[in-house]
Amino acid sequence: HSQILVESFDNIKVPLSVIHSPKVDLREDSPVVVLHGYGAYGEPVVRGFDPSLLALLEKGVVLAFAHVRGGGELGKSWYHGGRRHQKMNAVEDYLSCARALINPSSFNVDPSNLVAKAFSAGGAIVGAAINREPELFGSAIMVNAFLDVQTSMYQKDLALTEHEYDEW
Repeated sequence: HSQILVESFDNIKVPLSVIHSPKVDLREDSPVVVLHGYGAYGEPVVRGFDPSLLALLEKGVVLAFAHVRGGGELGKSWYHGGRRHQKMNAVEDYLSCARALINPSSFNVDPSNLVAKAFSAGGAIVGAAINREPELFGSAIMVNAFLDVQTSMYQKDLALTEHEYDEW
């Protein structure tokens, strides 16, 4: 496991955690890398141990976690820096982490092997990142992704919508 700080568009340092088997040489093996993103509700992108990820690690897949603004990794100001009108900061942070992974002077991941991954509210950030710079990613995994924030927020009859206003 390693963690680096990636410079975002506004010179803010964004933590990027990378986990892989010791058998994998990131610069030589050209492995598949799954870049997880969330950045909402002040929650960290990694919430605990997930045993289902062990099989991926054993197969040589690299797991990367972009600790973007909007998450809870670095306190309240980090959270507030990626919510509401600042949500694009989280998108830019995620893109900066993707660029760091494909940069030949750092990890040198082939963009065709970079998988964008989001769960729930992370879908808004990761979906926006994919739309902004699709050439950075070979594929995407979106699990119960919240992708259409504007339409959802206008539908007051949807469950939980009222509770979402403060975040979006």
